[in-house]
Amino acid sequence: MFEVTESRILIVDDDASVVQSLRRILARDGFGQVASTTDPGQARALFEEFGPDLVVLDLRMPGLDGFAVMEQLTPLVPRESF
Repeated sequence: MFEVTESRILIVDDDASVVQSLRRILARDGFGQVASTTDPGQARALFEEFGPDLVVLDLRMPGLDGFAVMEQLTPLVPRESF
């Protein structure tokens, strides 16, 4: 049986303190498979490498905003996931 705490979570946020806070909260609640980046330009490569079940994404980031990141990631998500 799949435990929700086994889910792989990717955090993309340009604010390092937000990333660290989310990582602490997730770790406290038993989520051990968490990857993160403060550089939205790395999100696609990290997504492909890590294969997350969930992406926590800041929409308002300088340069490449969260909407642009979603456009990059959408083709990588299997259609049956929608």
